[in-house]
Amino acid sequence: ELAALRGPLAGRLATQLLTMTDWGELDYLVVDTPPGLGDVPISLFRDLSVDAAVLVSTPSQLSKADVLRGLGLLEQFHVPVLALCRNMAYLDCNGQRISLFGEASDDLIERLPQARSFDLPFSLQLRDSNENAGGHTDESIVQLADHLVRAILRSQFDQRDVSYDASWDESQRTVVLR
Repeated sequence: ELAALRGPLAGRLATQLLTMTDWGELDYLVVDTPPGLGDVPISLFRDLSVDAAVLVSTPSQLSKADVLRGLGLLEQFHVPVLALCRNMAYLDCNGQRISLFGEASDDLIERLPQARSFDLPFSLQLRDSNENAGGHTDESIVQLADHLVRAILRSQFDQRDVSYDASWDESQRTVVLR
């Protein structure tokens, strides 16, 4: 039987899952939280040390409204936003960029002084690869990972310039940092 978790219980369970799981040796743990002001993100930001956040939206106004609510929560907990991802920002159709949700505006990124924006395409190849546990990724995703790692390392090492290379390893189906 399926049990739905809501409210503070969901937040406590998420915190417990993240703190009591043996994750092995990790460089980074990325957690995808629901948008907005729910109990899960509030609990995680309150109970855990969160180095940074990535806001994910589509160029639509409705999605942007959810992101703005979440941004207020991040500001309240002093979590820096390092990237704004406009998911499904466009479809590449034989070299022509088609905006599926209208043109993205820059008003949201202007509120985020530390953040860089990334337009992630709607890609049938990426969708099919994900559905079949394949290894395809888009260059924009590699660029996003590269930006996040560099920004987090800079903050951890007193703003010193950190040098490394990010690339996609097809055999391991992962982004590799050297």
